[in-house]
Amino acid sequence: MKVCEFNGSERRFMLIDDDAIFCMIAKHMIKSAGICDQLHICQNPLSALDKLEELKAEDLFPNVILLDINMPELDGWQFLNELGKRIPEFTEKTCVYIVSSSVDKSDLSQAKEHNHISDYIVKPLSVDLLKNVFKVSSI
Repeated sequence: MKVCEFNGSERRFMLIDDDAIFCMIAKHMIKSAGICDQLHICQNPLSALDKLEELKAEDLFPNVILLDINMPELDGWQFLNELGKRIPEFTEKTCVYIVSSSVDKSDLSQAKEHNHISDYIVKPLSVDLLKNVFKVSSI
């Protein structure tokens, strides 16, 4: 598991998942874990792309994107391809974590081969898991 370190910078997250119940639970866990300063939640990948463009223009692009794979309109892989076209520099400062209930070997393999994916987290999330993945350096 790769650790995303922030080194004192503001911790801005975006969660992209079409499951409203998962988003509500994840929001509570992320806040309980104390791992981010700002959280945006998008349940539609196309809306997420638009929101990311807005955040980039405001110089508030997230440090971390938590991305589901199986979504309508665009799956997680299509989302990453489209994001790379719209904002190619997103990989320079953003850690992308796949957060999925899929344990399909092809999804896991694709995540390992994809150069923009920091790690693959299998749902359900837990506060302890989030704290371990997103350690905040005091340096």
